[in-house]
Amino acid sequence: MKITISLAQINVLSGNPKGNIIHAESFIKEAKKRQSILLCLPEMWTTGFNWQYLINNYEDHNYFLKEVSSLVREYKIWLYGSMPFFNDKKRLVNAGILFNPEGSIFYQYNKIHLFSLMDEDKYLDRGERLEVIDTGFAKLGLSICYDLRFPELFRTYALKGAEIILIVAAFPHPRLEHWKVLTKARAIENQLFIVALNRVGREISSDGKEISFFGNSTIINPWGNVVIEAEVDKEELLTAEIDTDYIKEVRNYLKVFPDRRDDLYEL
Repeated sequence: MKITISLAQINVLSGNPKGNIIHAESFIKEAKKRQSILLCLPEMWTTGFNWQYLINNYEDHNYFLKEVSSLVREYKIWLYGSMPFFNDKKRLVNAGILFNPEGSIFYQYNKIHLFSLMDEDKYLDRGERLEVIDTGFAKLGLSICYDLRFPELFRTYALKGAEIILIVAAFPHPRLEHWKVLTKARAIENQLFIVALNRVGREISSDGKEISFFGNSTIINPWGNVVIEAEVDKEELLTAEIDTDYIKEVRNYLKVFPDRRDDLYEL
């Protein structure tokens, strides 16, 4: 099936969710003009990683859900991005939320691998479930940033039938080469599409250091070829058409999954 996907490689305004929603709307509108069925926004795109703001000022995610839901409903587009969200224990999680074109939450994936280098483990609870989501246009696996470094997650999604794995991220310099290698590796080893969105812009970490996010968002096909790739350190709306039928073509040619020795290992 041929589908058009857009990636909004944007700067995130730290601690300014209203400003970020206003900024994102222009990208949502343009993605719809390009006839995209799905738009991805970055990790923590409503607030950034401003822990002081999240601790002292972030009291209710429902206002932001309502605003985003309204935009999605207006433009009738699928939307995936992550934002801070309170779980049942009133603890924050890094929630990857997939909205359907009616503006409803179709699925919520809570990030399972918390990035201790940026103190996520101190302020957030981790997610506890993995499911492949059948949207009708494709079977999706959802992931967030640091998840990219854990091949077990991606293989699990592949074994569960995922055709496309979405990654929304805040990957900073100096790890650009890691990003390039890991996104290609995950596509090649699982013979599926990797749709990887990374933000741009700067933030100040909890220890006072400036962090610069490099962008370089990309879509990689099941053979490991780059379908499309964004520039580094620049806002951009990336749009490409992919054909999920290509997955079967690659897997019929190079029979990685039938050749697996799952009698010797668990994944």
